[in-house]
Amino acid sequence: MKKFFIVYGHYDDKSFNAAIKNTFIDGALEAGHKVDLLDLYKEKFNPVFAGEEPGPEILDHQKRIEDCDVIVFIAPIWNFRMPAIFEGWIDRVIAPPWAFSFKQLVGNYGYPEGNLTDKKAIIFCTYGSPRLAVTTFFLNYHFLYLWLSPFSRNNFFP
Repeated sequence: MKKFFIVYGHYDDKSFNAAIKNTFIDGALEAGHKVDLLDLYKEKFNPVFAGEEPGPEILDHQKRIEDCDVIVFIAPIWNFRMPAIFEGWIDRVIAPPWAFSFKQLVGNYGYPEGNLTDKKAIIFCTYGSPRLAVTTFFLNYHFLYLWLSPFSRNNFFP
């Protein structure tokens, strides 16, 4: 049995993203897994990061990540990026020094080293264009954004 922590970032309960979320939850529960859902819009998550220390809400989200086996991201791609509420969640929760730290090479140069190496991730990003158009004209920017971020240093991607 696995425990899934789902971070959901769409405001419309009738959206394709909502269908993905509901189908994933139903399938996981039917298979005997546990599910912990974080609906960023319903919880009115504040995505603004102004350099403050993590408060109780952020610490709670980090604890929920620590308690899960798999993190599931479900969000649309709008204007070539995830919604601001989702990206703000990443900035505030998947943050150093908790999620990763920087290995200094020389001066201010270095690379991130992940602290969540025992976690896996499943990422559902939907967009309203054919895949060929997105990968050709927009260079698959959203995937590269995630792949080149600290997520890739946390063994989220094979």
